[in-house]
Amino acid sequence: MIVVSGTMTFRPDRIEDARREANVIMALSSAEAGCRTYELSTQLKDPLTLRLFEEWDSAEALEIRPSP
Repeated sequence: MIVVSGTMTFRPDRIEDARREANVIMALSSAEAGCRTYELSTQLKDPLTLRLFEEWDSAEALEIRPSP
């Protein structure tokens, strides 16, 4: 299993756009073969920071593939 974790901090004028896009990204990534978990959430101590947490079956499942 491969785990990816990180944070992204946004300017106050961009955080709402980032949250909207996060919902789209979570839905698309969660539907991919090999994706066990894909979460983007707001940190309580800093509402301008999103935390990313992903779990994948393998490195091959995590590979970025070009769009059809």
